[in-house]
Amino acid sequence: MKRTLLLAGAGVLFGIYAFFIEPVWLEVSIHSNGRNAASPLITVAQLSDLHLHDIGRRERAVMAEISRLQPDLLILSGDVLDRPDTLPLLEIFLAGTSAKHVIATAGNWEYWGEVDMNALRTVYEKHGASLLVNREEIFELKGRKVRVTGLDDFTAGQPRDELLDSPSNADISILVEHSPGFFESPKVTKRVMEAKHFNLCLAGHTHAGQLTLFGWPLWTPPGSGSFVSGWYETAVCTTYISRGLGTSVLPARFFARPEIAVFEL
Repeated sequence: MKRTLLLAGAGVLFGIYAFFIEPVWLEVSIHSNGRNAASPLITVAQLSDLHLHDIGRRERAVMAEISRLQPDLLILSGDVLDRPDTLPLLEIFLAGTSAKHVIATAGNWEYWGEVDMNALRTVYEKHGASLLVNREEIFELKGRKVRVTGLDDFTAGQPRDELLDSPSNADISILVEHSPGFFESPKVTKRVMEAKHFNLCLAGHTHAGQLTLFGWPLWTPPGSGSFVSGWYETAVCTTYISRGLGTSVLPARFFARPEIAVFEL
């Protein structure tokens, strides 16, 4: 009887933690390994896998952190929405964040959830943001030329891997692809054997497993490849896989805290 009560109590504590505490326990990770000390500092904040269903405690915390950080460049790396009726929430979210430059890409859930890409692009543009789907954008920040290439999602879209061949004279060149399995697909690794044209690659999608055995993922979604979270050296470039912010399928996280990743370049 006592053992049963202990197990039941542990289950209740696990449920409280996984469903109510960790999903809103936001972590801001700062990465300076790409810092060019001879040039003006540029900060890049990555938000991935927001899965906006509400402007609740987590979303307000993200908005507050971005307002505090004031990044030079804000990148939303896909799965921002997974239903078309949440477009108004994106309006509220974008109105509550600020950065000198904002770029977004598409994830698998924008496709699976049948979000209208034209309507999505219109919302982003209304708030001064660019939706890059197999496109690149070049702009200037603090006197430094920055290029961001946004690929279509590897899981549900059709990324144009020929964009990997595009050389750049930009000071900073960033590639964004929502699903990291892209970086180890044979077609891609063969294509970039000779030259790397990007300083930093960003992805998300994995949620770091979302529910893990104290950090060891039980499962990652299709399109993740062998990636989980954090830094990897890929054939394309040095790549960071965000743990993301929202949840998918089950509104819980366990030892996979939601993350805003900030890069000092």
